[in-house]
Amino acid sequence: MADWDEDSTRLRQNLTQVFHDIRNRAQHRDTPTLDAARKWQADTMVGLGVPEPEFVGRFRGEAGVANIRVWVGGAEGVPPADVAKQLHDFEQRLQSVVAVLDRRYPAEQELVYRFIEPYLLAMPCVMLPAWLENRLVPNWC
Repeated sequence: MADWDEDSTRLRQNLTQVFHDIRNRAQHRDTPTLDAARKWQADTMVGLGVPEPEFVGRFRGEAGVANIRVWVGGAEGVPPADVAKQLHDFEQRLQSVVAVLDRRYPAEQELVYRFIEPYLLAMPCVMLPAWLENRLVPNWC
């Protein structure tokens, strides 16, 4: 079984599957949700040797991961007890921004997906959280 923290064929396959799901949801104008993000994280880890499988698809602060603390570099992340509120606020901002974009680019306006490299399509998914938070790492990490 491939290590969860290493580049592997399985990880690449999982990420490709997740990317296709994100793209399909975007094309169908599905509202982005925390449950979708939870599913994408769990789908990314399928078939990988995860040392703490009970953490997969869960957010810090939830039962079983209630006391997990994290650091990015030297900066500590949001305390576990505050993660749910931070995630809720983030989800609300994200849904508001996506609603504005959906009104700006109507569904009937054909976006030329087939002519754009897949990594270019992924850029809004990668950069939108950073833009919403005015930083590269969302504060709920």
